[in-house]
Amino acid sequence: MTLCSSVYASTFPNNSYSDPWVNSLFQDTVPVAKGIFEGLRTAADDDFCTLRTARLNLEDHYNPELHDNFFRTFNWEQFSPEELDLLPAVISIGGDGAVYDIGFGTLSRLAGSAGTMEC
Repeated sequence: MTLCSSVYASTFPNNSYSDPWVNSLFQDTVPVAKGIFEGLRTAADDDFCTLRTARLNLEDHYNPELHDNFFRTFNWEQFSPEELDLLPAVISIGGDGAVYDIGFGTLSRLAGSAGTMEC
């Protein structure tokens, strides 16, 4: 929860916390966390694509006709369970206003999309 002490302490890396910390408006708890996670996940697209391509090249199994189109459109939906496990956790802490009152719409939207993406 964001309290005055954490706001006054500044933001990462200019504070005493060992983990990145974001302060947002209380109703924005869920969308800020989802946005951060989606940014991390999108950055992982290139990393996992590169790792998979390297593995195929090392095993001498890379076939441009077969793999070029797959890797051109590669995204989180093709992540293996092991790759999904490598994504960092994003923890969001919000009070009743953030997840029950004014922010409930964004929480219900996230819950509704849980069947189509990893949350």
